[in-house]
Parts: sequence; C-alpha cells; structure tokens
Amino acid sequence: MQHNPYKIFVSHCWEADDEYVRLFEYLGETTNFFYDNSCNPTVPAVVEPEALRAELRKQIEPAECVIILATHFVQNIPLIRAQIEMARELGKPIVAVEPFSAAAMPPELEGAADEKVPWYNKTITNAIKKLARGEDSPAYEVLDFP
Repeated sequence: MQHNPYKIFVSHCWEADDEYVRLFEYLGETTNFFYDNSCNPTVPAVVEPEALRAELRKQIEPAECVIILATHFVQNIPLIRAQIEMARELGKPIVAVEPFSAAAMPPELEGAADEKVPWYNKTITNAIKKLARGEDSPAYEVLDFP
C-alpha cells in the first residue's frame, strides 16, 4: 500500500500540538500503514474568516477520511465544528479519537462521528481503512510461535 497511501486530514487548532503529534506517532508505529497528511496546521498569513474557511477546505478536500481529536473539539469548539461541517459538506467520513485522558467524548462529536475509537494505533488505522476504502482488518494481529 506504500504506492497508494490513505489520504487523511487530522483536526488541528492551527498548531501542531502534543495530541496532533502523538497521533502521527501512533500511525507511524503501525506496520504497513502508509498515509498522506493533507493538513497544514500553521496559521495562514490571512486570518479573515472566509480565508481560513478556504484554507480548511483546501486541506480537507483531498482527504479520504477526516480524523477529529476530541481534545481539539474541547479546546476550540467553533473551529472544530467548522472542520466537521466542512467534512460533511465534502462527503468525508469522520473518525473521532477519544480524549487521551479519562474525560468523556463530547456528545456533539460522538454524534458527528462515523466511528469512535480509543488511543490505540491498530484501532485508529482500522477505522481509517474501513471508512476510507471499506477495508476490514482484524482488530488484533495473530502471532505464530515456532
């Protein structure tokens, strides 16, 4: 699949914060999972609402799957709502990743998500595969011992 990576957009609050970076660490730990990230979490030079909306659209449009981190939803509800709305407008499936802490998933985000997953690399990548391309993967790997 290296020649055909999954195209993803990951929620952001215009910065590559710890949760954003952590997600890519988790994805990188998954064997044979290749992705293209369409995000650019850097604040654009123009910060008018319409320019920001256009920038988000440009980032979300090429994605096969949108990943919303619950912590981002809590940090900046209006911005993440806009990302969810844009994903819906563009027909993109949404994976919601639960808060890394023991906090509950925000009900609004849970309702918007096509799939809700915990912070476990295999579960996250399986949800991406399923929603982006309809591929089913086993939840756990089978190990053979000689």
